[in-house]
Amino acid sequence: MFIRLHSCFLFIILFLFSSKISAQNDTVLVEKNWKQIEGFSTGENRNHLINTAKWYGENNHESHSQDFNYKQSYHHNSFQFPESLILNLSYSYAERNQFTAGLEYWKCGSGTTKAFLGIGYGITGYNNKYYGLPDLHLSINRSLLFIKAGTSNRHAYALAGISAFNMVDLGIGYSLPYSNINNPVIKGFTFGAAFRITKNPDAYQKLKIM
Repeated sequence: MFIRLHSCFLFIILFLFSSKISAQNDTVLVEKNWKQIEGFSTGENRNHLINTAKWYGENNHESHSQDFNYKQSYHHNSFQFPESLILNLSYSYAERNQFTAGLEYWKCGSGTTKAFLGIGYGITGYNNKYYGLPDLHLSINRSLLFIKAGTSNRHAYALAGISAFNMVDLGIGYSLPYSNINNPVIKGFTFGAAFRITKNPDAYQKLKIM
């Protein structure tokens, strides 16, 4: 009885061990002789192919391949802000506060001269009410100086001052209203500050160290 139990136990061990070896061999055989795809992927879910991807059939024969351009396939549908446009935020004071936000188109001139043509929309307050101020302006920046002229539906203005590498402009000037009757009247000496935000470093002045 003991010999029979011992023989059965030994048979079960040999059977399980042989099954494990067979399964391992089958796994190695599949990995070795049958590739489905070979390539590189990227992205959050690793589902964007890059470079060259190859497809294989049975017996490791390449069926076809395809080149994937990462910049075209992955970024084709993403919005890219034009490098020639700049986000412009400005504040000015001429008898009352004015806040303006908009976009500027910039272009290089000769030397360190850069021209910024901008449009935007501002607000100002009068008698506990707020009024809109569409804005159109042109700023000429050269080295650490700038001059600026602009207009809204209520006034025209001109400023001159210093520029911190075109990132921040600080200036003083004068504003003239188109009408002295329609409030709010924007008139008199004007202080202005403008801030430019862009990913394009060419829009800013370069710091030169002698």
